[in-house]
Amino acid sequence: MALAYLSPTLQFDFAASAILSLDEQQAYANRLREVENALLCQAFGGQVPQPDSQQRLQRYLNGEISRAEAFQPLYQATGHWAN
Repeated sequence: MALAYLSPTLQFDFAASAILSLDEQQAYANRLREVENALLCQAFGGQVPQPDSQQRLQRYLNGEISRAEAFQPLYQATGHWAN
């Protein structure tokens, strides 16, 4: 599923699992919304996702890793904002 509001250079095509229960579908949709928001925030900030971001975020969407593991690399301080 492509993120329609991002330019082609900033988006990933995430694959949804084919067989999900209703609860799993809702959880997946919630995780997808979090991923979309994170990528959109990065795009607004002028940041391009790192090469390993798609694999890590896909693992989060699939429920294989925690939210903290998925998003921690996206929000690391770049130095000039760190205290």
